[in-house]
This record gives sequence, structure tokens and C-alpha cells, in this order.
Amino acid sequence: MPPKAPFWNLIAVGLPLLAIVIGLVMLAGARGGTGDFGGRLGSGVLFIFSVGAACAVGEICSWVALVRGERMVWLSVLAAVLNGLVVLPLLGLARRP
Repeated sequence: MPPKAPFWNLIAVGLPLLAIVIGLVMLAGARGGTGDFGGRLGSGVLFIFSVGAACAVGEICSWVALVRGERMVWLSVLAAVLNGLVVLPLLGLARRP
């Protein structure tokens, strides 16, 4: 059976990149007034955890691509490693009391 088209591979790589771009655009528009450090800090925390959630979905997509046996296995492995580099430290932060 020939390898399947690289659908989930591309989602695994593209979804976190898309989340980063959208998050940076939203952060650029989040301007606080004088002394509004909490608002900007809250936007940054929201950005970090939304990119982390996109990377978690990207990690799942990369494993789905590996199980399906899609072409470009190297892309699945690269997506799993890069998404894991974002997800694992965030899981450590979320786990701390």
C-alpha cells in the first residue's frame, strides 16, 4: 500500500505557527494605558498558553500522521520534537503549585 498524502503532517507543523502569528498580532494590539502592567502581562500569559494548546494539538496530529504512515515521516518527527519542546515545559509550569 503506498504512503498516504501528508495531511496531518502539515497540520502538525502549520497549526502552532499559525497560533504564534495570530497571537503576536493580538499582542501588538493589546496596548495598556499607563500603569496597566497587569493587562499586558495577562495578554502575554494568555498568548503563551494558547500557543501551548496549539502545540499540544500539533503533537497529537504528528502522532496521528506517524500511525497513519503518511509520506514525509521526517516532518512528523520534526513536528513531534518541536511541539514537545513547547508542551513539556508548559506542562511543568501548569503542574507547579
